[in-house]
Amino acid sequence: MSGKAESTDFVVEKTEVSARPFLENLAKTYQMSAQEKGITLLCEAIETTFYTDADKLQRILDNLISNALKFSPKEKRVWICFSERDDARIFSVRDEGPGISDTDQTKLFRKFQKLTARPTNGEASTGLGLAIVKQLAERLNGSIEVSSTLGEGTTFSLVLKK
Repeated sequence: MSGKAESTDFVVEKTEVSARPFLENLAKTYQMSAQEKGITLLCEAIETTFYTDADKLQRILDNLISNALKFSPKEKRVWICFSERDDARIFSVRDEGPGISDTDQTKLFRKFQKLTARPTNGEASTGLGLAIVKQLAERLNGSIEVSSTLGEGTTFSLVLKK
């Protein structure tokens, strides 16, 4: 990512986002990649609208979805979800991949950090994506959470404060 692209990360331009159509459109862009790997891509979202920077939100979810597909073996599932609670809006991407060890979880959001797990189809990985995701989440007044069990999969959640 060039310095020019990163400089736009500092400006937050909020627009109205309709959660379900936003996620459904995002899922459509990854449907072909998922099918090529034999992965079922599922989308679950409640109907609601809110204001946020749609471009930054899309960049975060693009990275999380592409990682889920990249690290998931064939014949598995990936879910893209949106829910709300009283204090937050939560976007999550859950996979049935190899999971992330506790040791690797401590390194997740560092630049150029490559972890133990390897992409399942020889895809490239720079080790920058999750560091950028964390920065973008913070710009949106949010955070990134991870929950993972080895051999069962991983869930990354973007939690945006209301």
